[in-house]
Amino acid sequence: MADAAAVLPQLEDIDFEHPSGPAREVVVVLRERGPHDPTQLADASYGTIRLLSLLALLYDPRPPALTCIEEIDHGLHPQALELLVDRMREQSKHTQFLIATYSPAFANRMTPDELIVCEESADGSSIIPAISNEKVKEIVAGQ
Repeated sequence: MADAAAVLPQLEDIDFEHPSGPAREVVVVLRERGPHDPTQLADASYGTIRLLSLLALLYDPRPPALTCIEEIDHGLHPQALELLVDRMREQSKHTQFLIATYSPAFANRMTPDELIVCEESADGSSIIPAISNEKVKEIVAGQ
């Protein structure tokens, strides 16, 4: 909850409600500070849903050996990226991350050793890595 509130300061609490009936569903409800009605997660903004989903993934007590995320920054405020990078570094002891992004804002939060630059060749095949780690370090250093 603390991580979510750090990026969503209006968020006060997240509740899980169990409506009566045979469906056995769980409804996630977001409670905001102030005189706001509770919001079901299904009605929240795309960025809020995406952020909470990524945080849930990063707090999985039994993560998979490999976690792949396409365009992690999509729909997120740049402020959320710093938090996600920090949590991924913490969780990298338990899972390996493969993150695909086109976002300079995300890449700028990584160290050169954490980056692998890939590109597509003229025939459509992938070139991995497209440049050496030393070249990545030069680019990051602004040389």
